[in-house]
Amino acid sequence: MTIGFMNLPNFNSSIVNELGTYTTEDFTAICNHVTETSLVIVRADDDRFPDIDTLVAYAKENKTVASTNGAQASNHIGAQAFANSAGFTYTDLPMGNTADELTSLLGGEADWCVAKAADIAGRTDVRVLASFSAERLAEMPDVPTLGEMGYYDQWLGSSRCIVAPAGVSDEVVAFYEAAFKATMEDAEYLAAAAEVATDYKDAAATAALIEEQQAFTEGLAEGFWYE
Repeated sequence: MTIGFMNLPNFNSSIVNELGTYTTEDFTAICNHVTETSLVIVRADDDRFPDIDTLVAYAKENKTVASTNGAQASNHIGAQAFANSAGFTYTDLPMGNTADELTSLLGGEADWCVAKAADIAGRTDVRVLASFSAERLAEMPDVPTLGEMGYYDQWLGSSRCIVAPAGVSDEVVAFYEAAFKATMEDAEYLAAAAEVATDYKDAAATAALIEEQQAFTEGLAEGFWYE
């Protein structure tokens, strides 16, 4: 049997943008593996933006550039949500993936960007200004949430789901569901994946998450994108 990873909400935005002929009904959820929270970041040596408010003030007076992991992909959604809530517009610089997005930021092509916590784990060349979380992240207690600073006040990030093709039997789903759960709770795995935001959800919860993210992404098409 074929199984694979589904990256939300990139999977959902690809449906909205008609980049493929598939829909959510073409897949069977097995479990969720990782949930990553989005962050607003700048270069560590960029003295223009010591905090999120200075970035917003600057962006209202100057057209900033934000690198993203692709047009209307997860980090672009984050950048747009932040800018909309803060009342400024910016120039999007879509790159092929998050690694290229960060390279663009560090190379000075972009002023700021949105990336996930796992993307910058252990890095000292970027500075986190705010998180897209309901509460401050435990690993970043000094970083405010966007909501507490008066900007976007909902969680936003990515989920990595494990899925199979539609039509797979309940018995097969249950087998893999249990196998991945056992793996994600294994002490050796947890030690090796200490910097990964492991977040096991069973098949039913993962299926609901996929549909929730689909509804969220479809809602962005109306009045969300200013370009």
